[in-house]
Amino acid sequence: VTAGALNNLAIAYHHLGHHHHAVSVYKRALQLDEDDPTAHYNLGTALEKAGDLRAAVKAYRHAIELEPEEAKFYNNLGASLVAYNKTETAARAYKWALKLAPRNPDAAYNLASLLLAQGKEEDAIASRRDVI
Repeated sequence: VTAGALNNLAIAYHHLGHHHHAVSVYKRALQLDEDDPTAHYNLGTALEKAGDLRAAVKAYRHAIELEPEEAKFYNNLGASLVAYNKTETAARAYKWALKLAPRNPDAAYNLASLLLAQGKEEDAIASRRDVI
């Protein structure tokens, strides 16, 4: 069995909503190829869905260490940090995602939503205007 095959199996579990199974299989895949940033990212998404936000944050950060130029890694890190109530760090993650991909609608929406929740309406509007 290869890391790629296990990653594909984990993706299937994830899409079926079997997040705990997906986590287990992603971890097996990472034992075979610990330097795969996408597998760490995918593990983070499964951990987030399974409710283990602390581990999800760790997985996203590992993915970022391996591939620091991937905007979606920062965006998902931000989402986990918001859920974990680490809003200032989440805002930095979203801003970094937008620095890497200035027209990333997901990161722009997430940052604007976070700023609105913090009562920073003008900042939220400005963050969206940059993407439009």
